[in-house]
Amino acid sequence: LKLKVVDIKAQSKTTYTNTVYGYSIELPEVLAFREAEEGRKVGLYVAGTTPPDFDLSTDPITFTLAVKVENQSLEDWVNSQYQANVDYQVKEKLNLEVGEGAVRLKGMPPGSGSEACPADRTFLARGSNVIILTLSCADLAEFAQLYEQIVESFKFLEP
Repeated sequence: LKLKVVDIKAQSKTTYTNTVYGYSIELPEVLAFREAEEGRKVGLYVAGTTPPDFDLSTDPITFTLAVKVENQSLEDWVNSQYQANVDYQVKEKLNLEVGEGAVRLKGMPPGSGSEACPADRTFLARGSNVIILTLSCADLAEFAQLYEQIVESFKFLEP
């Protein structure tokens, strides 16, 4: 799938808000969203297209919810769930002032599920909730730019 080359930052945006898990993102107009499991999973796909199936994990960008022990740091939780050089190639701590910060894992190998190419995941947490933003094919430059824009726009709603 090829996206038309446009100035992504100049596009108009809408705000997607997940009131169940308390966060919002700015959604570029080129993307549309769909939800499953009462907002625990969100898939982003190219607006104006029809997703190939009901499985949100096939969407280029997905959000999922995980749970951690409330007093456990986000980085400790990520380390307990993923193993370096097996589950990912690079770990970065992002400089985002949101919740408990953000951690990104890059170069996650294709899985046995719907992931056909390497993925990147960004983890954000507040309290016991961990929001996982996944870019399914991190080597697709068009989606990578959109993903960065979405990550930078992420906000937790006021409690």
